[in-house]
Amino acid sequence: MGKIIKLECPACHHYEEIIFNNDNSDKELGQIISRLSDYEFDIAQQWLKENEIKSYKSVSVLTFCPICKKLETSNILEITSFSDNRKSFGLRCDTCHTEKDIIDIDNYIPCPECENKMKIVEMGY
Repeated sequence: MGKIIKLECPACHHYEEIIFNNDNSDKELGQIISRLSDYEFDIAQQWLKENEIKSYKSVSVLTFCPICKKLETSNILEITSFSDNRKSFGLRCDTCHTEKDIIDIDNYIPCPECENKMKIVEMGY
């Protein structure tokens, strides 16, 4: 089960319910990569052909696309090769392919409507 955060913007009253789902923790690398967007899937496949994998981890984070103004959870995959090359996947917006910003929920959460700071009104599991 994941974490649920309910947000409201005090300025424009926009409301968001965000669900963090950490269901990738026990998945094999191939399963995690298959869930990437088509754009990142191709890049990940090429990177895997060129690098021998030492480790990988997948985490669910809150992200914001500065172009599309989408606030959402994203499953970020970080892969480390034996030559210590690191590559992260899952940070590209599915719509515009812009790199999304990772949002610290203890800091500033931008409102997708007006970009003022959103307020956490409820948090649970």
